[in-house]
Amino acid sequence: MGIHNNRINKLAVTFFVLCCLMVSRLIYLQLAEGAKLTVLGISGRIQEVQVEVARGEILDRNGAPLTNTAQHFSVVIFPSQIEDVRKATAELAQLTGLDEHRINSRFGGDLRPFKLKTDMDAVTAQKINNRGLPGVMAVAEKVRYGYSSLAAHVVGYINTADNKGVSGIEGHYDDILRGSQATYLAAMVDAGQQIIPGLGYKRLRLASGVGPSNVVLTIDSRIQKIVESVLDQQVSKGAVVILR
Repeated sequence: MGIHNNRINKLAVTFFVLCCLMVSRLIYLQLAEGAKLTVLGISGRIQEVQVEVARGEILDRNGAPLTNTAQHFSVVIFPSQIEDVRKATAELAQLTGLDEHRINSRFGGDLRPFKLKTDMDAVTAQKINNRGLPGVMAVAEKVRYGYSSLAAHVVGYINTADNKGVSGIEGHYDDILRGSQATYLAAMVDAGQQIIPGLGYKRLRLASGVGPSNVVLTIDSRIQKIVESVLDQQVSKGAVVILR
């Protein structure tokens, strides 16, 4: 009888230890790896295309932005959502002005979303979205440097291929400005790769990675704009910076 009870006690202790280990493992996964596992879990249910890089703003002394001061629109295509490729191609050619054969060549065996055209105006983008073509969406994107950028020689520029600062403030403070949390246009899909009703298309930025930070300068953009305007009228080449 004593031997029987001893075996039961050993089994109970073993079972208890295993349960504690399993609970500890679950707690660790939830607290330490929760965000990572969440991303991995939903990655197969999301179709996404990057629409904005993760990069902080360069601001003047009053908080006015010297970067990302303009925007344009891009046409994003989700091939798996296109119901009639021929019809979609014809309508996109009419709306965007692109050659129909060029558009059709983008629809191959790869079902990953892609940008068909960038640098579109707001009127064209609205016409595309109003048409309601399945798998087609026109989205706004920030333009890092607008047509009338101020203090361009101070701000510098980036290599758009890798989001890395090359010169000026962009280059000198690249480690501060550059992040890894890009913005995506995403579609939540089911096992058949069809959009889940009620979710549609969303802009999202995953919580994993490093967010960008801003850099504040001593330049006053209002004064800088006045001086650059006068300089453009009086001098063919030159640069000026006004500090307060």
